[in-house]
Amino acid sequence: MSNTCTHVAIWNDNPIPIVTPLLQPDTQCDQLVLFHLRNTSVSQIQRFLSSRRITLVAVECLDEHHLPLECLNSLEISSINLTQGSMQQKDALLNWARERHIPCFWLNHNTDTIAYLAPHNSTPVPVADRLKIEEFLQLKGIQVTELERQPSQFKSWTDIATRWVNALSHYEKGFGVLNFLAKSATADTHKSKPLTLAQQNNTALRRLLNDLEENGLVTQDGNRVQFANADAKRFCNGIWLEYFALSQLKKLAKERSDIQDIAMSVKVERGERDNVLRNEIDLIALINNRLYIIECKTGTLESKESQLALYRLDAIADVFGPLTQGALLSFDGISPLIKRRANELNIQILDRRKMVQLKSSINRLADKYATPDEVNEEVL
Repeated sequence: MSNTCTHVAIWNDNPIPIVTPLLQPDTQCDQLVLFHLRNTSVSQIQRFLSSRRITLVAVECLDEHHLPLECLNSLEISSINLTQGSMQQKDALLNWARERHIPCFWLNHNTDTIAYLAPHNSTPVPVADRLKIEEFLQLKGIQVTELERQPSQFKSWTDIATRWVNALSHYEKGFGVLNFLAKSATADTHKSKPLTLAQQNNTALRRLLNDLEENGLVTQDGNRVQFANADAKRFCNGIWLEYFALSQLKKLAKERSDIQDIAMSVKVERGERDNVLRNEIDLIALINNRLYIIECKTGTLESKESQLALYRLDAIADVFGPLTQGALLSFDGISPLIKRRANELNIQILDRRKMVQLKSSINRLADKYATPDEVNEEVL
């Protein structure tokens, strides 16, 4: 008798509810029989399952109304996932399973619970999400080529960024010049162009440079700024806001057990070798199998630039899938028109007055889709 633990599932278009139950202690398996339409590719799921040492048996279906159930007769099936598939397919598979007393379940996206339909209904069971950002995106045909979970000098540099955000009015008139100095610094010596007299007399810039110098990121060489290294230059060129945002998400992770992964400066690519599309996302949080993508802007945002930032977030969210929430964190003010447009696109806007609310804002969004402490749900 075979000791192989085999699951069965039907796949439409979303791989997440297919693989998530396979990672749970009570529904793990060695083999997955996956029914799918002939014109769909299972390569992404197959690569993921191989990395988890799970064998995939892909079975093609002629259409959405039938399943070749005869292929299951020789297998010892431990459970069946009925989350996806047409009503006819799910009914056929459920009836087949009930005749053989095989457990059947479905994954509820809204409550992130597994509910059993056979042999009998039972109280839905919360799932412990185990996917990381790379795995989650891999299942959607997107490869992560680079990310940072614990960037350089995180603690001390986060303290600087947090100080700046909490006292923004004291620093805001110096950020534009600081960005310019970082961009103008040479690649080899990391030394900026000379400061003008007006820049030297910029009180807000002086405060910024003092904070940076106290922490070893810069020194002043006459009327030029000497950056310590490429990372220090990158921090001053706007990455400081990403540091602040990452620190807020890390604080939130200490309060929420459903935060699976957090990273900044996430570089991704998709498409074929001769037509690779690349993107970089400032921050990503994976919470309860939902992606939260955050775009950070430290420069002045004109109306056109604000719209482009929104459309970019919307386009990335569309590629990443329906379980994706976007947020724009902007040092500059955002016009009411852009805020209305963001609301239409379901994108959160946090401008200079609301940047400090990032943690609470993401927490509220995550609460909206969180698994209830007590699930009182009737499964039909």
